Amino acid sequence: MKTAYLAFRPCENHQPTRENFLKVGSNTGNLVFDASLRTTIQCTPLLHEELEQRSWEFDALVVRNFIWMSENKDMSSFREIMKRFGQKPIIPISAGLQSPDFRPDFHLHPETAKILQELSERCCIGVRGEYTARILEKHGIRNLRIIGCPSLYYRPNFNRKICPAPQITKENVLSNYKTLSKTLDTPLDHEILNYLAQNTGQFVEQTPCYLPDRLRTSSFSNFMKFYQTRKLFFRFEDWLHFVSSKSFSIGGRFHGNVVPVLAGVPALFVVFDSRTRELTDFFSLPTIDAADFDPQKPLQYYYELADYSRFNRRYPILLENFIDFCLENGLELTSGMGTYFHRKLTGKGGAGHADSQAAGMLS
Repeated sequence: MKTAYLAFRPCENHQPTRENFLKVGSNTGNLVFDASLRTTIQCTPLLHEELEQRSWEFDALVVRNFIWMSENKDMSSFREIMKRFGQKPIIPISAGLQSPDFRPDFHLHPETAKILQELSERCCIGVRGEYTARILEKHGIRNLRIIGCPSLYYRPNFNRKICPAPQITKENVLSNYKTLSKTLDTPLDHEILNYLAQNTGQFVEQTPCYLPDRLRTSSFSNFMKFYQTRKLFFRFEDWLHFVSSKSFSIGGRFHGNVVPVLAGVPALFVVFDSRTRELTDFFSLPTIDAADFDPQKPLQYYYELADYSRFNRRYPILLENFIDFCLENGLELTSGMGTYFHRKLTGKGGAGHADSQAAGMLS
């Protein structure tokens, strides 16, 4: 089956920062998403403006349009894409709800629910986590599989393990945070950002900075001095190469911490919202709630919280689950998946068969 995925335009380092941000939807975390799809599924990148001319070339389309569904969000504009692809399967991947506190009465817009129901009749929808699956099922959408975010399946490796470094120094520690804007003018944000400025060696940015001048020169003046040396990547490979020499990452960005994890570097996820919590719970990634962050604790304390023993045990099972999701949807795997694919076809099983107790962790 020939598959396409709706991709972002490729960035070039020599192009203006503003132009590159526009290409990646104002968040470089989308680069991680794209890179992971390219290394797991045999799929062709397709730009939105190419849909009309090229949709006939493909048998299926993988989309990320449903990764950020807020309450009562009307996604009827997606019907234009459905119109282009006719009755061929359109497969949402990492569909997720944006709810502050895992609200059990989350209300999905009727048109959005109807679209997802129609899509689920032609494919299995990949969802972010248990909360999203539960709410979608309440709205009658049941052909689902929880897969988390495909970014953690980059260059699939059943033996992926995250091990602690012998020691950490400030210079080898990375940090990241939420989008810098006027909404961050709270005591908690001041404490965490000042802590990162004093205790980490390099800040990695993913989005434009929207902090107003009055905050840059007052509440965040110390942090802004640190921020001047920030790193910003518009090529995933450059990002991965940079973090591979580091020892630890800490911050509130999901993908900002996933890239170090992909490079084998421990990361501690500071959780602010349900989206990150849903993903870190599914992958068993080490976390600390933002409200529990204590600026009096030394960096070593937070480093020791980044325990990856459960992630290391669980990861092969989750990878197998993602591959099963791909096979269920008729998606062809990349050559890097050949060994597993052969084992699956011959009935010899995958990683989950080697550890039935670990496999039960998915249920």
